[in-house]
Amino acid sequence: MSKDDLEQPDVFLCRQWSTEPDDVKHLQNCVLVNVAGNASDETCFTLRGFICEYQKASQGDVGCADGWKEWLTSCYYISDTRDPTELLNWQDSLAACQKKGPGQPPSLVSFNNTAELKKVTGFLASSVSKNYYWWTGLNDQTTEGHWVWASGQAADMSVIRWGSSPSGLTNVEQCGLVRSNGRMESAQCAQLNHFICVKDANAEGSLLYAKFGCPGSWTRAGPKCYLFNLNLTVTRDAGQATCKREGGNLIKVESQDESTWLVLQSRLLNLNNVWTGLQRTAPNVNSWKWYDGTSLNPAFISWSREPNDFKGLEDCAFINQDGSFIDSSCFAGAGYICEMLSENAPCPAGWIANDDSGEGGTPCYYISNTTSTSLVSWFEAREHCLKISQHNSFLLAISDDNEQQFVQEQLMSLKATPIGWWTDLTDVATEGVWLNADITEQPRPDSINWAREPNNFNGDENCAVFYYGGQYNDLKCDAKTAVVCERKAILTPRSAPQVQNTSTRTRATLTFGIQMIVLVVLFL
Repeated sequence: MSKDDLEQPDVFLCRQWSTEPDDVKHLQNCVLVNVAGNASDETCFTLRGFICEYQKASQGDVGCADGWKEWLTSCYYISDTRDPTELLNWQDSLAACQKKGPGQPPSLVSFNNTAELKKVTGFLASSVSKNYYWWTGLNDQTTEGHWVWASGQAADMSVIRWGSSPSGLTNVEQCGLVRSNGRMESAQCAQLNHFICVKDANAEGSLLYAKFGCPGSWTRAGPKCYLFNLNLTVTRDAGQATCKREGGNLIKVESQDESTWLVLQSRLLNLNNVWTGLQRTAPNVNSWKWYDGTSLNPAFISWSREPNDFKGLEDCAFINQDGSFIDSSCFAGAGYICEMLSENAPCPAGWIANDDSGEGGTPCYYISNTTSTSLVSWFEAREHCLKISQHNSFLLAISDDNEQQFVQEQLMSLKATPIGWWTDLTDVATEGVWLNADITEQPRPDSINWAREPNNFNGDENCAVFYYGGQYNDLKCDAKTAVVCERKAILTPRSAPQVQNTSTRTRATLTFGIQMIVLVVLFL
């Protein structure tokens, strides 16, 4: 089903109604479909499964396409070790990369500096077994001993770390492989191996994904970025060391929201014993702390019939596939989850970072301009925040005086205007009780600085705007005004109040920090 289908009232889906639509109380503005293909109208805040679609890359887009990994301005493709058709000799590997357009043809990977080598081999470590080899563009086929990349550019040999020095067998081992430990090997070009491709992230035909302060293949949820390394088998200290090299640490569960999110990821990814930063305070003592010495809050984790400290040797903790914790020897082998605060990387272009928020991370803000073509209803504003942030932001929801001062300063740095900016506040559930629609955290009633408002003019002013001078006003929800979107450092969703949207543009509640694309979930 395409966007065009959604805009047409006579498409197949909308003709196959199941004793519907009945639009109970004029609140049922969204459509469900069941396994029989029949549709029914429902309130847009009802919780159901969903079906997603996304457009393939088109000309003019930038970033990395699905299946590629992004770092700085480059995209990397790691051949699938489960696919025997991607086990190729060096020349065929180069040809396979070049076919992975569109746009500027990719090539076999080259390492221009040690940072790039480290990052790409990190991708290998988090993807597959460390025992595999991958073709790179390195070769000395033209001149023996003169190593160049597939482009013909001379390789900087200070970057190359040989596992074993090239054999010196003339015209025999002329092509370069890399392992997940970053070591290079020379090999016969006719050997069959996996391969790594690289292309410019700005090349035509790539797809942009907003990272919201998380580098490369890290995933943001709340104030943190996470990196799942599931296919390596390492000790707990080796996992922590790798996380440190990546700029983070082993995961530390610090809130109930993070715990809930982690349980969901455990089930979605089918985690099977992966290292966390949890450890005993001392051997044979049944008290626990995190890698940085802070004490465990037992309310934030659950044990799976554990800890039992088998033979007195289990001083570290795994996460199991159901999200529960298990104590284990710190020398056992397992995958691991790294984390870092999202403040370690900037907000996306066009967003403003509040580095002094005190939230333990960096919230980001998007402020729309106030031209007539940019003004939207409250419903449209909520959708706009979702659209520009991959469903990871919501309308402005000021939580304390520091945040109010920051936002007010940002608005007052603009040209003075009588136009307001939509906030997340609404009193549609209970008249006169103003609550945020999309997060659990709610303002104190005495903290909302009303401008001799709210007056509920004509009895239908149920949404709130924030003005240039820092005061609030109530307006009709279908009034047209400007937008401030916010991505909090810590995001806690709530069941949004049911708001009738006369423009039929509503949406479901945000889910905490989930940034995975689920193509089809049918769960009615």
